[in-house]
Amino acid sequence: MKVLLVDDSKTVLNFFAGLLNAMGHEGTTFEDAESALESCRSVQYDLALLDWLLPGMSGIDLCQHIRSLPWGNQCVILMITSRNRTGDLNEVLNAGADDYIVKPVKEDLFMTRLRIAERVLRRKREILEANQALKMAKEQLEERVRERTHELEKANELLTDSLQEKHVLLEEVHHRVYNNMAIISSFLELKSILLDDGRTSQILKECRQRIKSMALVHEKLYQSKDFKHIDVDEYIGKLLDDSLQAYWQGEARVKVVREVGDISLNIDKLVPLGLIVNEAFSNSLLHAFEGMDSPEIEISLAAEDQGRLLLVISDNGKGLPEDAHHDREKTLGLRIIDVLVGQIDGNMKVDHNGGTRYSISFPGEVEYA
Repeated sequence: MKVLLVDDSKTVLNFFAGLLNAMGHEGTTFEDAESALESCRSVQYDLALLDWLLPGMSGIDLCQHIRSLPWGNQCVILMITSRNRTGDLNEVLNAGADDYIVKPVKEDLFMTRLRIAERVLRRKREILEANQALKMAKEQLEERVRERTHELEKANELLTDSLQEKHVLLEEVHHRVYNNMAIISSFLELKSILLDDGRTSQILKECRQRIKSMALVHEKLYQSKDFKHIDVDEYIGKLLDDSLQAYWQGEARVKVVREVGDISLNIDKLVPLGLIVNEAFSNSLLHAFEGMDSPEIEISLAAEDQGRLLLVISDNGKGLPEDAHHDREKTLGLRIIDVLVGQIDGNMKVDHNGGTRYSISFPGEVEYA
């Protein structure tokens, strides 16, 4: 242990130096604070024994200077003083000293204080090593965090680019499906124009409208930023407008009442749902209102309990004929509706008293817009 001894009395210095040598410690002595401070700028001491009253700079001032050095807080400082008043001793401790020894110094007391200083020094070194290890671990952790952050940023960039690429590809797929269905619809329209058979032309028109209802889903998808869900109200509104224009040839204006909640559905539910609406709506336009002055069709879609949806399509027409009862032979439109209801795991009730009313309940992953 390197020890700094500062006292203006050579006798005191020799006394302390002898005791230190007996314990195997190296003591460096100075009679003034200025010379001791100059030595401290080039030598790191483990223990400093400082007399309070020195010529020139006091021991208190020297203690504060040592503490300001890079290694100063690791040094154990004992102040040597003949003062024994409480206020004086507090001043010593407030100046940064670890302890004090009151003159005259007895050998056994000094040896005890020296052993205590050794323990304090070891504890300070342990704290310093722990702090250095903690600082190193902190720096390593921060470096790892920076590396990991950089890796995640790069991965995120790649993922974003990949998602953008897939978004463009999906958009193109839906666009091409829509275009292909539009071409098929145009072929059917052209064929129906060339045919002289009115019944066959009507069948082709109905096929065209079914294709258009499916194509409309893909049109909405490629126009949307969300490829998973489509606003049902907007979709059904466009579907009804197209069907009304395609099928209605009566003089009276058909009143269409649409009540659809702010519900979004995925493509697996929406395609069969659109076909169901198309079939029921077109059946009403074609067969329900002959000779009527105030035709009306109501369509509603709302959430039920336990995650189910209820689709209701009704008209005030003449109702279904008896031979189209649900459990007997049915029209092609009813057969199609039955198949589509099965595709969405639904169940259907048909009421043909005072018009026709379809009530279809089915499970759906609902997202409210």
